Amino acid sequence: MPELKLVAGSDSLTATRDPRLGIVAAKAKCYAPDLGTALFAPPLDIGIAIPEWNPRAVNRIEAGDVAGYIVILSFEGHPEPDTADGESFELEGTTSDDPIESHWNYEALLKNYKGSEDSNGRAHWKRTLIDSGGVSGRNRMHGVDAWAAPGLIWNHNWVSKTLPGDIVSELGAITSPPGNPPSLSGNRNWLCIRCRARNRGNVWQVQQSFQLSGPGGFVPEMYKRA
Repeated sequence: MPELKLVAGSDSLTATRDPRLGIVAAKAKCYAPDLGTALFAPPLDIGIAIPEWNPRAVNRIEAGDVAGYIVILSFEGHPEPDTADGESFELEGTTSDDPIESHWNYEALLKNYKGSEDSNGRAHWKRTLIDSGGVSGRNRMHGVDAWAAPGLIWNHNWVSKTLPGDIVSELGAITSPPGNPPSLSGNRNWLCIRCRARNRGNVWQVQQSFQLSGPGGFVPEMYKRA
């Protein structure tokens, strides 16, 4: 079978490298004389030991001086998968709608806005309030049953030659995130809330996400490894 040949031109071989994770992605623009070669010939040697990864893109050359096909090869992976240890960290701020009863200053809200609890422990608020001057006005807490609870998400991205099994066992459990996440007061702790992994040629690109608790921390009896 004929070989694929790199076409001439400055864009015939392009590549990117993630400096944090070490993953390389490259594309090579090649010529094939026939469709069989375009689809099944061994990939071009680009001088880096990473595998061909994504599907080949094949386009027939219009009739002219040279008949044949243009083939785009995609490569992806880590040049040294056995020693791959790149990692990166990200911090996100977010809010979630939590029950008003979980607010850290709930008792003060009940007192200042004349709230009361029903037999189910749910808060209710009077429609109007009378201020210190004796003027009646709308109670800003009337109808409120939730609040925008602030939170932090700590993301850990790293590269592994094999798929780590502990990303599943840690999911939904209280744990200590790697790296240097913010340490806050109030006996807060971290819960692993999400994991994902993507095969990148000869390595796995993995991410775990950890959510910071409110004051007092997540309940350990609820969130521990099974």
